[in-house]
Amino acid sequence: MLRAESVVPVRMRRVAVVAPEPALRETLVRIAEAGCVEIDLAVDGGSSVRRGPAASRLQRLRAGPGPAVLSAAPPDLDALEREGRADLLAGEAQLEERLGGAVRHGAVAALAGWCPEAEMEATAARIAGAGGALVPLPTPRGVDPPTLLTGAAEGPPDRRPRTVLRSFTPLVTTYGTVPYADLDPTLPAGIAYVVMFGLMFGDAGHGLLLVALALVLRAGRPRRA
Repeated sequence: MLRAESVVPVRMRRVAVVAPEPALRETLVRIAEAGCVEIDLAVDGGSSVRRGPAASRLQRLRAGPGPAVLSAAPPDLDALEREGRADLLAGEAQLEERLGGAVRHGAVAALAGWCPEAEMEATAARIAGAGGALVPLPTPRGVDPPTLLTGAAEGPPDRRPRTVLRSFTPLVTTYGTVPYADLDPTLPAGIAYVVMFGLMFGDAGHGLLLVALALVLRAGRPRRA
């Protein structure tokens, strides 16, 4: 029997990430480590957003798209540019973008975003060590929360979803984003794909060849030099 949470997108909660100004960077780094909070990006009336120091250095490197990495402590941007560390500069550029969108009141800064309800307690405990807090907010009227399919949920390895749902998720996300209020079609789409593939690939000889190839790969052959 399917559980209710497996047939609907992950339930999201509007939250505010609040921290003293000196602790804001570390708080956001811990939010990034948690991998489950979507921070709102600042919208400046359609005008261009001013680049931060890391973004300017990243542009000078003319590096192609790649993974963004964050360092625990503020890095030396000039040293990163000299070493060609586009990954760390990209991480700092994204961090600058979010720091620039924070609302500040005195010595306290806050950013709004969305967090899965099931991850709120763990995320709040994670950022509390840096002096930050995760504050629940009412959902704005007329605004749909971002859709997070069950199989696409991120987070620590011990809290990630089952492998079957995770492997089926690209079948759904390839074609578009499921509205938050709709059902999660990941499991039915995966089952339908397997059945349709089986019907189209019904030749027993081809099937045996695929099984034989899978067994060879599972045995670790051909081995790399």
